[in-house]
Amino acid sequence: MKKGVVVELQDDFVILLTPDGQFLRTKVGTANYELGEEIPFLTTMDDREEAITRSGRRVSFFNFQKMKLGVISALAIILIFFTVAPVFKEDKVYAYMTVDINPSFEIAVDEHLKAISLKPINKDGEKIVDEISNWRKKPVKDVIHIIISKSKEKGYVYSGKEIFLTTVYKEEDKEKKSELEKGVKQIQSSFEKSNVVVNIAETDVDTREKALEQGISTGKYLKIQSANKQKEEIKKAKEDHQEIKREVENKAEVEIKVPEENIEQQNNNEVKDSLQKETKTKLQEVQKSLKENNRNEEREEQRQQELKKQRQKELEEQNKLREKQLKEQNKKKEEEAKEREKQREELEKQKEKESKEQEKQKEKLEKQKEKESKEREKQREKFEKQQEKHREKQEKEREKQEKERSKQKDHDNDDDGDDD
Repeated sequence: MKKGVVVELQDDFVILLTPDGQFLRTKVGTANYELGEEIPFLTTMDDREEAITRSGRRVSFFNFQKMKLGVISALAIILIFFTVAPVFKEDKVYAYMTVDINPSFEIAVDEHLKAISLKPINKDGEKIVDEISNWRKKPVKDVIHIIISKSKEKGYVYSGKEIFLTTVYKEEDKEKKSELEKGVKQIQSSFEKSNVVVNIAETDVDTREKALEQGISTGKYLKIQSANKQKEEIKKAKEDHQEIKREVENKAEVEIKVPEENIEQQNNNEVKDSLQKETKTKLQEVQKSLKENNRNEEREEQRQQELKKQRQKELEEQNKLREKQLKEQNKKKEEEAKEREKQREELEKQKEKESKEQEKQKEKLEKQKEKESKEREKQREKFEKQQEKHREKQEKEREKQEKERSKQKDHDNDDDGDDD
């Protein structure tokens, strides 16, 4: 059996390119192949199947061109595959890790143990993710540390808080698994000083799928399953204890009612003492088991109370944080309102100042106009006086000339009389 790459497709046969550079034709039968696909074929062929290059026969130019295009297509497909394959390989998920703080998150981890996706699982998680940037392609232990630190900053993590880290491996790799576990333990130890408990768990892909179906994280699903299992065990223990008690009581009654002929064969007192001791022992065992069960119930109830108190404390802390944030927001709004009021007052003062300046300029302009008007009036009066003086002067000049003409005329008349 040999293999070859499909370089040409026909109705009833395909042409293959073998690793040693030969073009061979073989029947396809009912199979469907694609260009570039590597398929196995039999080396023994009948007379209707021929080795194109091995027999030395020349193919037509048309068929050669078709084969050439097929080879190029196949090589292009192979080249694209080997070019793109590393990219897909790079983003392949090796494991999933959930971080349960309330907020909850799921991180997809690649084969280099770096984060390739970060998904919030609840609304609190969405708020944290919105404030985290530059997490992509960082080591997953660093991303988890960033998430816990940001949650601590927001008031979700405090002294005595329990954090749950769950890992789901898609592939088994002892070396990578050991390295990831080492990183998780480093996170666990780094928060011990802050009195923050980091619990670690591991599960399978099926469990993760069931958690996704319920819309919760894998870690929360495991905690719920563990709690349900514990309740079932307690319930079963109670039922077993009741059954044992009934069996012991029934057995005691049966053994006490042994026929008289059998009792006569033995010492009556010994039988009674033996039955009483056995009954007493079994009853003590049942009582001890019931006490242990009651203690378990008390411990479970105490644990539930502690969880309730812890949840109440978390809610109080969250309320305090919200109140603090609300106060800060109100304070900020008040400061912004004061700043806007201050700016408004400054703007009004500026407008008032500009208005006064404009009024002052207006008064100054009116005074200037009034001054110019007075100056023009003064010049007009001066001009009129000058005109008046000039008219008076002209009048005097005319009078003078009139007198001179009159005098000249009188003189001329005197001269005429003397001639006579």
